[in-house]
Amino acid sequence: MDRQRRLIYLIILILVAATFFCYLPLRYNDFVTYDDYDYIVNNAQIHSGLTMANIRWAFTTSYFSYWHPLAWISHMADIELFGLNPRGHHLMNLFFHIADAVLLFLCMRMMTGRLWESAFVAALFALHPMSVDSVAWAAERKNVLSTFFWFLILIFYTYYVRRPVLWRYLSVLAAFACGLMSKPMLVTVPFLLLLLDYWPLRRYKARKRAGLPGLLTEKIPFFILSAVSLFMTILPEWRIGTVITLEGLPLGVRIIRAINSYTGYLVHMISPAHLTVLYPYLKVWPWWETAASAVFLVSATITAIVVRKKYPYLLVGWFWYLGTLVPVLQVFQVNLSPMADRYTYVPLVGIFIVIAWGVRDISDKIFRRSAVNAVAAVLILAVLGAFTWRQIGYWRDSGQLYKHAIYVTEFNYMAHNNYGVYLMEGGKVDEAVVQFEKGLQIVPYNDELNFNMGAALIGQGKIQEAQRYLLGSARLWYKGDRTEFYKRLSSSLVAEKKYAEAIEYITKLILINPKDVENLKLLSEALSGMHRYVEALAAIEKGITLSPKDADLFYRKSTILTKMGVKEAADK
Repeated sequence: MDRQRRLIYLIILILVAATFFCYLPLRYNDFVTYDDYDYIVNNAQIHSGLTMANIRWAFTTSYFSYWHPLAWISHMADIELFGLNPRGHHLMNLFFHIADAVLLFLCMRMMTGRLWESAFVAALFALHPMSVDSVAWAAERKNVLSTFFWFLILIFYTYYVRRPVLWRYLSVLAAFACGLMSKPMLVTVPFLLLLLDYWPLRRYKARKRAGLPGLLTEKIPFFILSAVSLFMTILPEWRIGTVITLEGLPLGVRIIRAINSYTGYLVHMISPAHLTVLYPYLKVWPWWETAASAVFLVSATITAIVVRKKYPYLLVGWFWYLGTLVPVLQVFQVNLSPMADRYTYVPLVGIFIVIAWGVRDISDKIFRRSAVNAVAAVLILAVLGAFTWRQIGYWRDSGQLYKHAIYVTEFNYMAHNNYGVYLMEGGKVDEAVVQFEKGLQIVPYNDELNFNMGAALIGQGKIQEAQRYLLGSARLWYKGDRTEFYKRLSSSLVAEKKYAEAIEYITKLILINPKDVENLKLLSEALSGMHRYVEALAAIEKGITLSPKDADLFYRKSTILTKMGVKEAADK
């Protein structure tokens, strides 16, 4: 075995060991209420594991507005291996993250021929705390899984470029299809391949006759797959109405937020002390800050183009960052997250390339000693690893996650809402009310906060006060399932003896689900309160027909008959 190969194996071993060590706290983490329960814990298809029926479901569902069948199948495989033990799910995410780092090192080494720069890029990717969201969040399996295929694409593509035969080309296309089936983030891959054709693969010079048109033609099947993936991603969003219209959020505002997001991610990369899972959408950037961001982005882009011949890695790394972030800049708005660290999992690799090659060029001119470079690299990675260790602790459970988000951000009504729900589910209703109040101070007319505040007040027995908040959240249910809203409002009205108003909403509940016995019990209680015993008895009789073994129904029937004066029947 030659020295170069031994070094490669040693670097891989160190990369694996260092990443595993920095993510050790992950083994203590629980599932969090931020999507983990909807994706895994309460998902019936995932619960029943890897079956043919569930695999068919994975390929046909648009649950959670995404079409990513391979991500669903990977969760099913986790259930087969670990059940609902969160440690297993988290460690599988870590396995993919480590595999991603190794593949990134190998593909950079293959494409550039540079060992230590490739190792530094992979180490930055593996140990930077901005990667923590993608690894510590069980529901974010789609990110680490799709990136596995993303870097596999680059390796297969490098093999294809070295010897362009059909089966190698088809292997690249197959890996691309698998990546898109894990997460549609890979729609930018055809553009990235064109960048890599410029550097480090230098195919533009090698194909003078065909040139750029020939390279574009080569990518046509990739562009077609990207278009299909975009269609399958956008269509469910339109159908369920989650796309935010231009009337709701003007294009100008979206562009301003996109500009600030580009520079904001770079700030977080350099100073990762206040990372969190939720960044508030209500932040208003001063005009001068947006202007400075725009000037920086334009200047950096022009510089990368001007010096491309001398420093081609600067052009490729910078446009890697700009281009791969496009799908998640929220210009096409489907949620209220202006930024998210998980969005940078692959895009920041472009900046890491600029750093690794740029620092090497600069240090060679200043220090001319590789030992200085090595010491500096180790110190940087050690600091990043320490930040990563700490960041994983914030994902220990839902309470820690949302408390940290509130602590490191301002005007974060989403974090207040989620933390309040977490507290309420833990029986800490008084503390939950405080969180909902803080959220409502930021966005008084938010439907979800109003609804949760109403539910919390019912838990405190403040029925009349709760109604105001429940009614204030009505818009939330006009667009979706109104059942929970009607149930809470009906219960509060019955408790307050406003029977006529309660019956109006209970009737709507029964129309939505005529076989729900609990709704019939609620109706009979309201009717009894109005002394309409015959109708109340009819509701209970219908409930007994639907659920003949429900003892509570017979007790209620006996109570109504007693009130009607039918003692003998009641005794029976």
